[in-house]
Amino acid sequence: MKITVFGATGGVGQQVVTQAADAGHAVTAVVRTTGKLLDSRATEVRADVLDPAAIVDTVNGADAVISAIGPRDNGPSTVCVDSARSIMKAMEATGTTRFVMVSALGFHTDGDGPVLKFVLKPIVKRILRHAFADMAMAEQAVQASNLNWTLLRPPRLLDKPRTGNYRTAINRTLPRGLTVARADVADCALRVIDEPKASRAAIALAN
Repeated sequence: MKITVFGATGGVGQQVVTQAADAGHAVTAVVRTTGKLLDSRATEVRADVLDPAAIVDTVNGADAVISAIGPRDNGPSTVCVDSARSIMKAMEATGTTRFVMVSALGFHTDGDGPVLKFVLKPIVKRILRHAFADMAMAEQAVQASNLNWTLLRPPRLLDKPRTGNYRTAINRTLPRGLTVARADVADCALRVIDEPKASRAAIALAN
């Protein structure tokens, strides 16, 4: 497959690039700054993700587009929603339809137990309120599109090896879904590309 990755130099993005290359896929990694990509097997393209015209060539002909773009800090930001809209506009211009976006589980509470829902997540929501607001708007934009999309909703991300052993839930949260390895998020992002049940659905995952 031909896979285009945005946010390719972040923790999850680097894992997506490496795992996709390991699987024999042709990977295009779209970056803001060259020289930070760790896997030389990917085709590195420097482009402004917020400019649809600048990225249209990177998504043209792709079998799947994966965005692992996240907030850069805890301050007010619209980078997630703005990048999602730009990527989708470029995809729609080229006829590319498969879009997987990494979001977050922290601002979703349906199905959570009382401790997670009323104690732990309210604390996290206060700390990450700007990031979560941005991600929520990005999710809404993706869900309103005509693309074949999947939202991945991981909890707190850890730098641990890929296990391939993680739990998932479609369109709901996960009991005791507290942490997940970035490498497992990347694993899931690649697995759902061809998964019919993941089409136009939100996937929560946790170790």
